[in-house]
Amino acid sequence: MSEPSESLMVETAKVTGISVTKLNEVLEAFFKGLHRRMYEYDGGNGAYVTEELSFELSDRAWIHLYQFLLLDRLRKGCQYPEDEIADSIEQLRYMGGPSQWRPFFEEMASWQMSSRFGLDLPLYS
Repeated sequence: MSEPSESLMVETAKVTGISVTKLNEVLEAFFKGLHRRMYEYDGGNGAYVTEELSFELSDRAWIHLYQFLLLDRLRKGCQYPEDEIADSIEQLRYMGGPSQWRPFFEEMASWQMSSRFGLDLPLYS
């Protein structure tokens, strides 16, 4: 698998039509707010990401963020990967079932996980 030819910031700026400088300002504000809300969250069972943030983001943004966080936990060798995957499946159910989330997985079908992590075939097909 080849490496991306440009930085994520440059790629995203091109896709959105926003300058890298403006994109960086937006992301800094967003992640600062995200960090603060997670830090101060005192509701439900303390799971800000699934109890609050999931309702603020678009379904596409939510799927990509949640799957990113799941992949990070799995790559770090979490103690109970089956539980992490089960939680992910439960979150997908909250989205309304396969008809709601399948289109987002279809757009990931050509992605190939690094062979360094034991899989060099598409994961989301």
